[in-house]
Amino acid sequence: MDVLTDLLNIMGTSAHVDELARAEAGWRSEIRTADHLTCYAVAGGECRLKWGSKSISLGRGELVIVNQGVSHRIQASKIGQTVLVSGRIQFLSGTSGHTILELPSLLRLTASAESTTLGLFEHLIREVTLARPGWESVTAGLVIALFVEALRVHGASVEDGSRGWLRGLSDADVAAALQLMHQQPSHRWTVAELAQRLSISRSAFAARFKTVTGRPPLEYLTWWRLYRAAARLRRRDGSTVAQIARDAGYDSDVSFGKAFRREFGRTPGALRREGSSRTRSPLQLELKKRLPFDFPEQETGLNLFKTAAFFQGDYEALFTRHGIRSTWYNVLRILRGVGTPVELDEVAVRLVVPHARPLELFEEIASANYLEFVNERRALAITQRGLDTLAGIDGTLIDIHRRQLGHLSPGELAELDRLLVKARRRDGS
Repeated sequence: MDVLTDLLNIMGTSAHVDELARAEAGWRSEIRTADHLTCYAVAGGECRLKWGSKSISLGRGELVIVNQGVSHRIQASKIGQTVLVSGRIQFLSGTSGHTILELPSLLRLTASAESTTLGLFEHLIREVTLARPGWESVTAGLVIALFVEALRVHGASVEDGSRGWLRGLSDADVAAALQLMHQQPSHRWTVAELAQRLSISRSAFAARFKTVTGRPPLEYLTWWRLYRAAARLRRRDGSTVAQIARDAGYDSDVSFGKAFRREFGRTPGALRREGSSRTRSPLQLELKKRLPFDFPEQETGLNLFKTAAFFQGDYEALFTRHGIRSTWYNVLRILRGVGTPVELDEVAVRLVVPHARPLELFEEIASANYLEFVNERRALAITQRGLDTLAGIDGTLIDIHRRQLGHLSPGELAELDRLLVKARRRDGS
C-alpha cells in the first residue's frame, strides 16, 4: 500500500456532497468554522471566495478545498447565475487530519485535459445534476479522488525550502523510505538499513530525509507508529493496549505509555475513553445523556424542538424591542405582502404557525393600531404604523437569518428545506 493511501485509510477519510445549487447575483454565504474540510466545485458562472485578508475568483472547472477551522465567505458573481456543488471531507478516526496532512488554508485545483482531473470533475457535476440512484455514494468517491489529486499537486508544488511528508512523496529517495516504513511499521528499522535498501550512504540519507520532511527518519517512524496506535484506540477495534503496543514496535506497555503521553499529552487509556464518548450522538453530548435515545424519531423530534427554541430566542427578542410578538409579525407580514385587504379566513390559513382563535388575534393587533378591519369586518388591511414597524425590523431580521444559517452551504440549505417539508407531510411525499 502506498504512503498516502495508508494515511488516508488510517484517518478514515469520508466525503459528502450536497445537491446542485444555483445562486443568483448578490448571494453570499458566511462559513464561520467547522470540524471538516469544505469543498466547492464551480459548475457554471463565477464566484469569489474570501478568507482572512485574501480572496480569489473561481470559474467553471475549478475546485477549492478550504481547511478545517478557516472562516470564509463565498459570494456569487454580480453577473449571471453561479452553479455550485459544495461538500465536506471528514476524518472519522477523530484525528486532526488537517494537521497531519499539513494542509494550507486553501487547496485549489483546476480541471484540465492534461490530467485526470477534467474527467473526475465532469463526472462529479454530471452525477450531482442527474441525481440518479446512488449518486451520493458515487460523488463521495469522486470528491475523495479530487482531494487526493489536490494533495498530489500541492506536494509537488511546495517550494524547496518548505518541509513536510507531502513534499517527501515527490522526492524519490524520501518517498522510497516512507514506503518501506509504511509497509512494515512494526519492523525494527535502523537508518543504516533504510539507507542500504535505497543504495545511498547513511549520512546522505539521514540528512536528506530530515531536510525534506522536517524529522529524522526514526523520529518519523516513531510518530507514525504512535499515530496508528491512537487511531486504533479511538476506533475501539477490540485490541488490548498491550497488543497495540506490540504492533507499534514496543516491548512493554510502560515504554509505549511514556512515548504515547509525550506525543499526545494523555495516556492510551484516556484516549480510548475519549474515543468512546465520540460514539454518542451530538444531541446526547449536548444534553449530557449517557444512554442512547429509545428510537431515532425521538432523537430527531427533540433535536427539532431544541433547534426551534434556539432560533426563536433571537426572533422574540427583536419583536419585543419593536413592541410586537411573533404571532403579530406573521399576520402583518402576510398583509404587507399582498398589499390589498385580505379576507380573515385567508389570513388564518396562511399563518406559519396556526392559531386556535384567529379572530381574537386579529382584534388584539387591531387594538394596537397595526391593522384595521375593512369591508364590514370581512377583511384586514395593514396600517401605516404596521408598515413602519415592519420596515424597522426587516434589516435586523435578515442579519439574524444569515447569522443563524449562514454557515450552511446552498446545497445543505436546500436539503434541510426538503427534509423539513417532508417531515410535515405524513404521507412522506
